[in-house]
Parts: sequence; structure tokens; C-alpha cells
Amino acid sequence: EGNSATGDRIVVEVVAQNLEGTHVVEFTMRPRMTFEKMMTAWCKTQNLEPDAARFLFGSRELKPDDTPDTCGWLGRGSLLIHAEPREATKTTRLDSEKDDDDATERVSVQVVADDVDGQNCVDFKMKPDTEFMKLMEAWCEHHGLPREEARFCLDGKEIQPHDSPQTCGWRGTGKLVLQAIPRGAEPAIVVEDETEVTQSIMVIIHSSLGKPMDFTLQL
Repeated sequence: EGNSATGDRIVVEVVAQNLEGTHVVEFTMRPRMTFEKMMTAWCKTQNLEPDAARFLFGSRELKPDDTPDTCGWLGRGSLLIHAEPREATKTTRLDSEKDDDDATERVSVQVVADDVDGQNCVDFKMKPDTEFMKLMEAWCEHHGLPREEARFCLDGKEIQPHDSPQTCGWRGTGKLVLQAIPRGAEPAIVVEDETEVTQSIMVIIHSSLGKPMDFTLQL
């Protein structure tokens, strides 16, 4: 039947290789939405310069103005895209991390958004001392929002971009629950799952901040 209805959202999986093996980043987008925001968000959360990676659908390199509709996707199942470095010299980390830092334990971060379509999740990996700035910028940029339109709170207290899991008092057990809310709105009450043993951070995103989208990312 060809493509799905233009109003439907589709799952786009971006597959890449790193030192830890294969990782998959999931996005949810509309068939006529360009890949530009997805590419930018993926590069930012991977600490890569915007031109450091190329995205392939089969053997075809995708351009920022391509869409699922225009790239030849048949509209069935997930759209699988491979991300790879353009050149080894261009895969520079934006935060200038040393090679020794690759062995540093990373924190699993889960971003949960509630919207009119239900719940969507975003998974991150970040170091305990990594600032939340990248998380905040990636989320706001992906939703087409100015950074100043959203604030992020921990237990009702606003956290700053230069804060990190460590400076917020997180000790690597249970979940660190953040809320991203519009300026002027009150944070919602979040109940943690005490049975969860994975080191993770959950961010509750209010739908009024922007367009809902499911995607899994790593910092």
C-alpha cells in the first residue's frame, strides 16, 4: 500500500557503533518531517560536531532536507538508518574528553514525556559529572523551543545548566527524577519506582512545551 498516512508517526531507528558496541537511537516523527532536527539532536547528544556524521538509508546518504517519504521508505515497520563518521579527524568530542574517560561509568538517563498521545520515553547515557546543559539543549532544540522557555526541576527546585547528577546530590543509586516544565508553571508530583535498581534519571516533560517525540539518545 506504499506509505503510511501522513498524519501517522513512524519510528526511526538510528544505529551506530562505538567503543561499547552497537547502540540504537529511536525517534518518532511524521513521514513528511525532514531529518534535519533528528540529525542535529543526534550529533549534539553524541558530543559530535554537526558535520561529523553521515546518515545512510541502505546505501544512500540522507540529506537534512530529506524525509521518510522522499527517501524511498515503504511505510512498513521501523525506518532503519545507519550513522557513521565522515572522517576519523572529524569525530572530535565537543567536550574535549580524554581517552581515559571512556572507561568512566556512565549513568543511564530516562526522559519520560506525557502528551495527548500517551507516554513517550527518551534514554540517555551521561557521566555523573556531565553538566545537564547538553540534555536541556538537546531536548529544547529537538522540540524547536528556545532554551529559556523551559525550566528543569529536581524535587521542586530548579536546576541550572551547569549542574550535574553529582552536584545535585545523586549518589548512583535509584533514580534521579527531573521535571521539565514551562516557565511559570508548577512542577508535577513524581512518584519514584523503588524497585528499580538501574542507575537512571527520569525527566517528566509536560506536553505544552512542544511537539511530542519518542527518541533514545546517549550523551
